[in-house]
Amino acid sequence: MGLTQIAVGVAGNAFFIVTAGSVAGFFARHPLWQRLHRYVMGTALAGFAVKIATERTGAVVALR
Repeated sequence: MGLTQIAVGVAGNAFFIVTAGSVAGFFARHPLWQRLHRYVMGTALAGFAVKIATERTGAVVALR
């Protein structure tokens, strides 16, 4: 059972590695898409940062 889990994990990681390489190659060949991706992701991350900074939750930081 452990070998099965290792095999599935290796196959899943290999899929992610190959996919990431393909996407990187696509962006390297298409600078317009690379620029668009950079602006879209920057906007999304800035939006997440603003949302996190402005939300009011009952989270308490332990001081011990």
